[in-house]
Amino acid sequence: MSTKKPKNPKIGGRHDAAAMLGLSAYSCIRLAQQGRLPGAFKVGGAYKFDLDRLRSFIALGGDLARE
Repeated sequence: MSTKKPKNPKIGGRHDAAAMLGLSAYSCIRLAQQGRLPGAFKVGGAYKFDLDRLRSFIALGGDLARE
């Protein structure tokens, strides 16, 4: 059985999201709590991120600036 991670996982943690967005893991959690990151959800108290939705958000020029 292989233990390699897929090259483009669909679900990732705060560190995966942070690396994609160029932010700290803490900032990703804060933005998720505020509902400002698409594809963020909680599993057992930990935030997880739909990385495909984050990729789309970035590709569309997603803006994280406060409104």
